[in-house]
Amino acid sequence: MLIFVMTLIAGASAHMGINKGVRLLSIVGFGVMTTMMMMGLLVDDTTFILNLFVQSLGSYMQHLLDLGFQTDAFEQLGAYMWVWVWMCVYGYGQRCA
Repeated sequence: MLIFVMTLIAGASAHMGINKGVRLLSIVGFGVMTTMMMMGLLVDDTTFILNLFVQSLGSYMQHLLDLGFQTDAFEQLGAYMWVWVWMCVYGYGQRCA
């Protein structure tokens, strides 16, 4: 059924031409996305979802530079274990057991 609906929408888009067809696809896609977002927000625990969004955004912004420049150079050299032990000795490691 899903393939039939998708084929029908694609066929209607192609039949309408490039300007009207793409506009139709963008309107349908935006409507489906908005409906699914509102359903997920209103049906589930709204407070938890909004708190999770804020916390995830903050964590992303906090670690953006660290993760953006992470290249695993020490692991490529095979020296990752030395770096891990050094971090454990000086207390920077997450789990040093």
